[in-house]
Amino acid sequence: MKEKKYKITMNEKQMQLMSEALEFHSRFCAGQLDHFPPALQKYMWNSKEFQYRDSRYLDLLYELKRIIWDLEPNASHGIGWEEIPEMNLGYEMYKMIEYYKVNRRIKDGENLDYNVHSSQPIKYTHEPLIKIEEIK
Repeated sequence: MKEKKYKITMNEKQMQLMSEALEFHSRFCAGQLDHFPPALQKYMWNSKEFQYRDSRYLDLLYELKRIIWDLEPNASHGIGWEEIPEMNLGYEMYKMIEYYKVNRRIKDGENLDYNVHSSQPIKYTHEPLIKIEEIK
């Protein structure tokens, strides 16, 4: 049976949100609970005092990490960990969006040759990489 394919059209703001959601998904599945999307960070971080708004924040996250993954506070599973394949698929999708955005900026004349996203992502799954095309 032939695999179905889908086309999704989104604007730049929607693509940015999709990238942030995929990054969060991948990090959360790996046990990196202290990395939240920008939309949530402003509610958690007191930028004037350079600390979390609630001192219990990290303790609660570390306890959750211990319960779910049996990991120590600063530990996490890496990308490529095979126990949660959706983590790796989400990571590949996130990296392809960032790869597209950086290379579009390079084509527009910005000097980003050494950006972490300027190379095509490493494959961790057997799924095809997503394709992104700008609609004119």
